[in-house]
Amino acid sequence: TKTIPGEGTYTVAPDGTVTFVPEKSFTGTGTGVTVKRVDKNGTPVTAKYTPTVTPVTPTATPAESVAPQGVVQTGTVTFTEGDPVAPIDKDTITLLDENGKPAASVVAKSPEGKEIGTFTVDKETGVVTFTPTDKSYSGDVVPVKVQAKDANGTAVETTYTPKITPVVPTGEDV
Repeated sequence: TKTIPGEGTYTVAPDGTVTFVPEKSFTGTGTGVTVKRVDKNGTPVTAKYTPTVTPVTPTATPAESVAPQGVVQTGTVTFTEGDPVAPIDKDTITLLDENGKPAASVVAKSPEGKEIGTFTVDKETGVVTFTPTDKSYSGDVVPVKVQAKDANGTAVETTYTPKITPVVPTGEDV
């Protein structure tokens, strides 16, 4: 067994089979190992094993919703693993505030910067909830960023965007 810091661990089995287990953050071409064996005739043979590790990149799909003024809205963002060996870690699903920092709740704003509600997220389901605090507001809402990480710690972001339609009062002449 040979461990190379920042890369991974190489193990050579008695039959000469080389197994490489990369560190979670390692991608690229490894240093490799040289294996020396002796055949049945006593002749030494060497071979070099050099692994190439491709990145596992998760993906995400945004969500949108439309509802009248004053109505709570939800949208389900989805995160997809880049490979089954590195599934999405649901415990890492979080909103990002306007500074890009993880937050359990984020203030929702109009494009002009007016505070109009709050966003929250359910880590288990990926459902983002927009709760209006200014029930008179209608129009666009600045999207909230939602982030998750896979088992390798690779982050992926998407957005949830609610839109608020105006409620128009109607009446009849009597």
